[in-house]
Amino acid sequence: MAGEAVLVYELEPPIDFNCIDAIAIPKGSLLEIADGAPNLVTVANGDADLLAGIAAEEKVSGDGKTKISGYLRGVFNMLCEGNVTVGQAWQSGVATGSANAIMVAAAGSTGAKVGGIGLETGGDGETFRVLLNIGCNGMATT
Repeated sequence: MAGEAVLVYELEPPIDFNCIDAIAIPKGSLLEIADGAPNLVTVANGDADLLAGIAAEEKVSGDGKTKISGYLRGVFNMLCEGNVTVGQAWQSGVATGSANAIMVAAAGSTGAKVGGIGLETGGDGETFRVLLNIGCNGMATT
């Protein structure tokens, strides 16, 4: 998978989420909160999703598994869409076609729309270091 998040520092162990057996979730995928069952996740589709975390393992379509572990907190290298400066809140990207690209969180983004903050500045198409901490800043102010 292109643009997968790569774990640098594990700040908390991953937790189990529910998932649908018929879908594939590559390791390092941004996970989106899905409606339909408690604690259900799917691969983020890159449209300012409600984020649940990052997949800690691969889930193969049709493998019979209905659980996947994912990180809620950690330090990751991720693909930047546009520019994110150090300390800015980020969200899932919307324009590149890569569901794992992240961008500056839109002004007014709250809760699970905010995935974390940039730990360094990233330019468009660059891989840079971020803190994954869902909903960490309450509201983006960019």
